[in-house]
Amino acid sequence: MERGVRSAAIMAVLSVENPIGPAAGVALADGVAAPSVSGQNRLDVRLRPLMSAHGDAMEEVVQDRRRQRTRKAAVGAFIELLMAEGYDAVAMTAVAERADLGRSTLYEHFRTKDDLLAASMDWPLRVLAADPPDPAALLALIEHVRERSGAVRVLLEQPLRSRIARLLAARILPGLRARGVVGPRADVRALACAEGQFAALALWMQGGGVPAPVLAEELARLSAAAATPGQCP
Repeated sequence: MERGVRSAAIMAVLSVENPIGPAAGVALADGVAAPSVSGQNRLDVRLRPLMSAHGDAMEEVVQDRRRQRTRKAAVGAFIELLMAEGYDAVAMTAVAERADLGRSTLYEHFRTKDDLLAASMDWPLRVLAADPPDPAALLALIEHVRERSGAVRVLLEQPLRSRIARLLAARILPGLRARGVVGPRADVRALACAEGQFAALALWMQGGGVPAPVLAEELARLSAAAATPGQCP
């Protein structure tokens, strides 16, 4: 009988987390009846998966913030070098050094200078490629261009403007394909409309008194024309 009680107590120690501590485990092994799992302990067992999931979520948040800081540093360094030296002179190693990043870290986020250029132009490209066009966002973009005219002029000079236009065309393409425009026709139409939008911005920056709302309407028309047969090539 005593052996049976002792065996049951040992099994209880091995199979249930003891809420009392190691000393209680010794007492159980000596034959004292195993304590029942307390309500708090049952609650802890139930909450453990939730706590683990919460910890994983927090880790993801931390990693995402670290990723954003890394990308922001890289893009900032790229823009500084672009403004100072021009696109062709910018080297990925120089971007990594200026951003205080290891080269391998930089390449984890950006494989090429075009990737950095696309990231630095993300918001303008999203606004210009919006389907349907967003007039309020276009007006905000025009105001942004006005406030940063010096830097924007660098971006709108050739051959860099054509490179950025190709990035914009790549964002216009999915909308065209969704409407059944495919193949070379889609490529040509997207690029023609992208070039048209940047040409309109460049012309506006040269002066001439075109009101911002009128320019916004023209940019919207060019954007919408990409999906309208016969409007863009």
